[in-house]
Amino acid sequence: MQNRFGLKDGVMLVLLLTVATLVVLGMFGNDRVLEQVQQVESKVG
Repeated sequence: MQNRFGLKDGVMLVLLLTVATLVVLGMFGNDRVLEQVQQVESKVG
């Protein structure tokens, strides 16, 4: 029986996981920036 999981599949899986991780980290980073902006706005006004 032929192995159905090839090198291309492994590379695509790693790329997909990398992109998903970057998206999640980007979302958390945007949350931090938003909190900092809100703190500065509350100090100013």
